[in-house]
Amino acid sequence: MNYLLDTNFLIGFLRKKIVFIEKLDELRKLGKLYISAITVTEIYAGCREKEFKETEELINRLQVIPLSRYTAKEAGKLIYKFARFGKTIQTNDVIIGVTAKIYHLVLVTKNTKDFQMLYPSQIEEFPK
Repeated sequence: MNYLLDTNFLIGFLRKKIVFIEKLDELRKLGKLYISAITVTEIYAGCREKEFKETEELINRLQVIPLSRYTAKEAGKLIYKFARFGKTIQTNDVIIGVTAKIYHLVLVTKNTKDFQMLYPSQIEEFPK
């Protein structure tokens, strides 16, 4: 199985929380690790200067999935669909969720409520 790591997972790892470090090692043994290009943007948006080198090293060890036209289109359609039912979902979260769907990846996140567009089998809550 292959995994898409959400921004909050990477933040936990970069903050040196042992559960995230251990989980990353476990996931590496189980499959390939990916992040969305959106996650790269979110990580650097909150990156302090003293954290830059370590952040850069982590990002360089992961496979980054670029935002394609197809992913952007599917995300836009999903935002529209949710809005018709009166639900607002964040664009970045939708793009990350749709990326997981399109590439058949399990999304690892601690905010499962942000990813209503995924089936339970497509998402792993961590930590619980």
